[in-house]
Amino acid sequence: MNRSRLLSSHLLSLLALASLVALMLVSLAFVWLAVTTVAPTLVVAPVVPPGFVLAVVKIVALAFVFVRVRAANSYSMQWSSMFILLFIAEGTVRAASDPQPAAMLGWIETACAVLYFAAVLAILGPQKRAARQIAKQATTKAADETGEGTTR
Repeated sequence: MNRSRLLSSHLLSLLALASLVALMLVSLAFVWLAVTTVAPTLVVAPVVPPGFVLAVVKIVALAFVFVRVRAANSYSMQWSSMFILLFIAEGTVRAASDPQPAAMLGWIETACAVLYFAAVLAILGPQKRAARQIAKQATTKAADETGEGTTR
């Protein structure tokens, strides 16, 4: 791999990690928004809103993804690219249905998730092409060694 490709792969990894951190911060902002708008009612009925629990689960899941992507695990990047589609969907729904400022947070969540998705696809694309090339070469070499690739 040449130097410029390594540099661009490193920058894309940093972009993916930064977007995951931004998604965690947006989830924290949703928690803050839920607590500040529900805080007066917590005195009367001290029940934790369901959105709070969902936000905590999202943050923990994103932290797990962050650790795996930071380790540059290709398989983790593959499944996390599918996992992040849930954040794109949730952010879009929030942006379209929630009142402000939650709608703005929904748009930010969508933008961060799309940025992560694009960065991961840009990282995995060259890796997948190289793996296919190696597999094709191995298949060709095996066929030549067994004599299946020759014509009689």
